[in-house]
Amino acid sequence: MLEDGPAYPDEIQEATGLARSTVRNTLGSLKKSGRVEPTGETRGQFEQVGLAGDLVTSLYKEKSPSHPGPDTVSGPPTTVAEFFANPPGWLPSLLEKYRETPERYWGSLCHTVAVAIREDGSLAGEDVAEEVERILEEGAQS
Repeated sequence: MLEDGPAYPDEIQEATGLARSTVRNTLGSLKKSGRVEPTGETRGQFEQVGLAGDLVTSLYKEKSPSHPGPDTVSGPPTTVAEFFANPPGWLPSLLEKYRETPERYWGSLCHTVAVAIREDGSLAGEDVAEEVERILEEGAQS
């Protein structure tokens, strides 16, 4: 489920039908193993989690075109513009969720873009938010 973007434990529970304790225990194990990390977003007592940076990067590589054309970027992007110019296959579903409920998914979208650009965690969602907003607005006007 997290391949589509970050989520809160209650969302994971609802989408999967798993027991709350199963979701909590599984997320704890995935955090300890470094496969999942908190996004910094909270809602009540729930902390949003997403795939760790290296997993986002590997998913980006796996789901991007295997034979880039002359106008595409090979490997992970290094800027927001590159990210949106050659988006990973999972981006449309995250954008759809964002468009349905922008206030709920804005942080997740920006965090995911930041992690895809800098897998070392040196870039945060708020660092890319302005450029992501500009690109989305330009796309909506096209």
